[in-house]
Amino acid sequence: MKFRGFFRRTLALLMAAVLAFSTSYAQDKAKYVFLFIGDGMGLAHISMTEAWLSQKDGKISNTPLGFTQFPVMGVATTYSASNIITCSSAAATALASGYKANNGTVGIYPADSIPLHQISYKLKELGYKIGIMTSVTIDHATPACFYAHNERRKNYFEIAMELPESGFDFFGGGGFEGARNKEIKDAADQIYNKVNEYGYTVALGVDDYKAKKAGASKMILFQDGKKKRDSALHTVIR
Repeated sequence: MKFRGFFRRTLALLMAAVLAFSTSYAQDKAKYVFLFIGDGMGLAHISMTEAWLSQKDGKISNTPLGFTQFPVMGVATTYSASNIITCSSAAATALASGYKANNGTVGIYPADSIPLHQISYKLKELGYKIGIMTSVTIDHATPACFYAHNERRKNYFEIAMELPESGFDFFGGGGFEGARNKEIKDAADQIYNKVNEYGYTVALGVDDYKAKKAGASKMILFQDGKKKRDSALHTVIR
């Protein structure tokens, strides 16, 4: 069973730092809360993986994954409001906002294209620090649904221009797809100028991040300059 396709596609991480959180199993407050999103992954995929792990050991059973042994679990539906098969942006919008959306839309409620108020913004308003990371470009569908609002998931330039307006503390990924828009004059310059205007420090690679993080209030971390600046991050980590 191969996982490369899974990791090559979007993996978005929403991080609310120092989020006060408790369960009936522990009274201590969690320091961090993470939301991992496996693109296209559902209960069937999890069950099949556990069955495969058992099969490797010559057993007919299900070998539990780490996260399926958590003391508390829940289920969320991510179906589309417009299609029988959901897409990344509709599914991510459902996860980010709790509302079902049309395929191809980003953070938009189907009725009258009303912008939705995502959980990331709600947590930010409560004073928590927010970070979003992805294995592909940061303006791609899944990560975009946690900070942007657009009627088309492929409006990468517009989505990228909305990113700094979020005021979130950290972004990480494979650059900006919108920076490669040849129909918009100086698209890359416009995006990076706005990023700088809103107080973000851009780091290319881990070494550059370490050198800049002490003096930065908000950061964007992309892959290092040895790789193509605005391409999928999986070219580095796969």
